[in-house]
Amino acid sequence: MIVIIGDRKIKADGDVQVDYMNGRTGIYNSEKTKHLILNPDLITAVVINEKEEVKMI
Repeated sequence: MIVIIGDRKIKADGDVQVDYMNGRTGIYNSEKTKHLILNPDLITAVVINEKEEVKMI
């Protein structure tokens, strides 16, 4: 999965949890989600559950 936050890209091989400023939490499965684009102004945290490794690209 490629996670795009603003102008940064992260390649994640695992699930991604996103905590939003409105209190919601989204969990995105890397096998079902290929690209995830996030607005950095609306999120408080991004947690990547690594299967093997995470690479900044």
